[in-house]
Amino acid sequence: MTVRPLARWPQGPATIPALIGMLIGNAVAFIPQLRGAPILSLFFKLGVAIFRSASGIQVVMLLAWMAHLLEAMYMVQKCRRDGVSRVETWKWFLLTFTVGFPAIQEFNTLKNKAM
Repeated sequence: MTVRPLARWPQGPATIPALIGMLIGNAVAFIPQLRGAPILSLFFKLGVAIFRSASGIQVVMLLAWMAHLLEAMYMVQKCRRDGVSRVETWKWFLLTFTVGFPAIQEFNTLKNKAM
């Protein structure tokens, strides 16, 4: 039986913090002008304390994007294996690239419900 789950925003408590973390991390890592903004300056200082420099934050964010890209490519393989349409596969790719592992969990949940 071919299962075709439709892409949807993942449920659960980790999705929004993951998205916010990626947005803030990228803002302080790659847009120096934002590092002086009230809330972002706190995150920048925390990042420098943990990763030793602005370059350290950039390396961590690049690694995070690489991990999300690998997760998204894995999701494309899962979609192909499960007979998901090209349009829905593209949506799952973008969703997984954006939020990462919670999208994979959501896909598996929808697939299990469909069976």
